[in-house]
Amino acid sequence: MEKRDVGLFEGLKSIYNEADSQGAFDSVKEKLFNKARIDKENNNDTESSANVSSEADTDKKNINISSGGFKPNLTDITNYNPNVNVAANLGGDKGFYADAGAGASLQRGVNYNAEAGYKGDKVDAKIDTGGLQIGTGFGGDKNNVNVNLAQRFDGDTNVNVEGKKQLNKYLDLKGSADTSGNYKAGIGFDFKF
Repeated sequence: MEKRDVGLFEGLKSIYNEADSQGAFDSVKEKLFNKARIDKENNNDTESSANVSSEADTDKKNINISSGGFKPNLTDITNYNPNVNVAANLGGDKGFYADAGAGASLQRGVNYNAEAGYKGDKVDAKIDTGGLQIGTGFGGDKNNVNVNLAQRFDGDTNVNVEGKKQLNKYLDLKGSADTSGNYKAGIGFDFKF
């Protein structure tokens, strides 16, 4: 493991610990402990479902826990894939937010992601386990330009510019280019039902 990975983990851990010390996760923890207590009380139910999903939601702060695939299909045992996923979201559509998730399955192993950022009227910024990204947009729904800058922790930097112009009620002209040498231009139909 590189020092950079350890530093990122320690940084995210310190952000979590600070938020936790200020009570940011209290309602989520309470709901998780209540769910665990209810599950323990209902543990005598022998006909419980193989797939379980739970969500606690409070003012744009939520935690999702899901699991499934524990009951194997004996006619297709090669696709047996029990899995468990946990995701926590703090924040809303605007302002500061933090998201974290982890999952494990028999076929895909363990994966995780953590992200924190800011969503504003003209600028969005985020940092996650891959790197830092800053973006802004100009214009409205009919005509707009979006500019994004991404700096990955592996050293890769990318700038992406996307644009859209609505030619008429059903026809859009779109284009994009980035510093990796990728570019697109197209015209598309936009049918609203």
